[in-house]
Amino acid sequence: MTAEQRNLLNAIRMYDFYITELTLYLDTHPRCRRALDKFSKYTELRQKAYDAYAEKYGPVTAVQSLASGGDCFKWVEDPFPWERSAN
Repeated sequence: MTAEQRNLLNAIRMYDFYITELTLYLDTHPRCRRALDKFSKYTELRQKAYDAYAEKYGPVTAVQSLASGGDCFKWVEDPFPWERSAN
């Protein structure tokens, strides 16, 4: 796994964690403008990281595999990101 690939995966993990935490906060503070703004910001950053990773290394999730179009389920063609052979 290259340093760039590792950095993108770490960014995706960080954004996913932050978005999950913000979601929990927003469950109890649904009108908090600051949290809503951060949720929007990090959702956008996560999508950019997902797209960058998928463009260079393949899909991160099965949903991305289907969204990329084509005539087959590409998710299973390459090693999964967590498999040793992908690293």
